[in-house]
Amino acid sequence: MKVAIYMTPPILGGAELRTLEVTSRFPKDRYVVLVPRNLKERALEDARRLGLREELIKVLREAYELDDYTCRSPLCSIGYRRRAEKVAERLGVDLIYAPVDPPRADHFVGHSMSPVRWVRLLQSSLPVGSLVTEDGSGLRLFLKVAKVNGIGTMTALRHYARLWLINYATFDMEALAVSASIPYELNKVGIRRRAIALDPGNGVKGCPYVGLEKAYDVIFHARIERLKGVFDFIAAVKELAKLKDDVRAVIVGSASEGMAKEVMSYAADLGVAKNIEFRFNASSDEVLRLLASSKAFVYPTRSDTFSLVVLESLSCGTPVVAYDIPAIRFNYADTRAVIRVRPLDVKGLVNETYELLRSGDWDRLGREGVEFSKRFTWDDVARAEWRALERIFRKQ
Repeated sequence: MKVAIYMTPPILGGAELRTLEVTSRFPKDRYVVLVPRNLKERALEDARRLGLREELIKVLREAYELDDYTCRSPLCSIGYRRRAEKVAERLGVDLIYAPVDPPRADHFVGHSMSPVRWVRLLQSSLPVGSLVTEDGSGLRLFLKVAKVNGIGTMTALRHYARLWLINYATFDMEALAVSASIPYELNKVGIRRRAIALDPGNGVKGCPYVGLEKAYDVIFHARIERLKGVFDFIAAVKELAKLKDDVRAVIVGSASEGMAKEVMSYAADLGVAKNIEFRFNASSDEVLRLLASSKAFVYPTRSDTFSLVVLESLSCGTPVVAYDIPAIRFNYADTRAVIRVRPLDVKGLVNETYELLRSGDWDRLGREGVEFSKRFTWDDVARAEWRALERIFRKQ
């Protein structure tokens, strides 16, 4: 079996980084990576900025370059995919594997006529955020989640239409998922989707900085955007400062210039800018150092599937306090190192975090977290994923 890994990364985010980790461990002579030339150049720039390991950069550097991807219409997008299929056929590929959703929902329309069979990996949460409430079902639940997360009805309806279209276009395409929470949430909102949940679905490389002195009380680490919970984190720091006036916090994550300014302005408005250190766009190595230097990772995310940042935190000996969304509940239910609170309950988040700091339990739970994280190696993830692809190939 030979597999084409088809990537169209607009940015090098968590899903793309996971893909690089896994792909770098696939059998070397049995896959080829296909990437549009212009997106490959952008991804390589991001990889160097983030300080990724050479073996991950090598996956991108050695990728087969497709034509530039500049599509803004359905016909262009579908035509581009068909040209990629012909390239895969010429290269002797048996399966085309799409580990990240393409830029356009119409990209897969007509894929069943492809000379090479497609397989899709589900890595993304709902576009309006994870199920911070599970009261209801179907479109009504989808719109309720959107409203809670500050997303307007018309925008939410466009998101729902895109979900429906990509699901319709791929109804007969085999699908894998990095977490059982993904098909669970899709089915809850009325998007009927079958998918094989990988086990393990995500991995982590052991943190080299376990045991560093704890310079910070709490840390936030994720993409700096609203749905990842950065504003809830700052609100939590404000309440923590009332209980512990010398609380030290740090915010880490990739951020646009505009979002960085908005976050710092919000902290200033709440009067906690003096308590928070901002380390936007830090390298991967610096992120691990900061995680290992913190007593607790407060992660009020409203959008996740199988959080790599939680695994990274645990591997660095830092316990996590997070909202109990399906992604956290499904994947971290059997470790005490991840403390779950009711979604959107900032007061509950503060109370659990303060008790963790006051009691000193962060040390014991940090050690438990390190042991838990050892269950999730990238080698095991890659083996599980490759075996799943082999099973799909044998079903032909």
